Amino acid sequence: MIFVTVGAQLPFDRLVRAVDLWAEENRAIKVFAQTGKGKYRPRYIEYIDFLSPPDFESRVRAAHCIVGHAGIGTIITAMEYAKPLLVMPRDATLGEHRNNHQMDTARRFAPRQHIEVAYNEEELGKKITALIRTSNQYRSSSHSFQTSPELIKIIKDFISS
Repeated sequence: MIFVTVGAQLPFDRLVRAVDLWAEENRAIKVFAQTGKGKYRPRYIEYIDFLSPPDFESRVRAAHCIVGHAGIGTIITAMEYAKPLLVMPRDATLGEHRNNHQMDTARRFAPRQHIEVAYNEEELGKKITALIRTSNQYRSSSHSFQTSPELIKIIKDFISS
């Protein structure tokens, strides 16, 4: 199952629409999305506006991979649960955020293993398909990746300072 999250603060219709269009062509793959209060209503994926923290954690645990905005909370969650991640950063020039810090975050994390970045809708579909193959390899191998707890702590400490 692919878990899609737009975070808890803002909707991200461009991301949700792009995943929904991908799901139309890939109906055998289960997709669940936490969409926020967006205007776009998916037709091919199961969704809910918001999840409680326990329900969010349950969806993350059950997911083979995560697709989301380039929010640091999403990135940390994927690292904590050792889930392959594909992010599409919000674009301030499209009115999706007040500035382009998510573009900066995506560029910073793009070189890391197990995090992929799609900068637009066209890239997203191709990278979702590749991410599924990658997540299948992790699940079938005898070892999965593990993010250092120290790295997660450093990131959390940096954010809170």
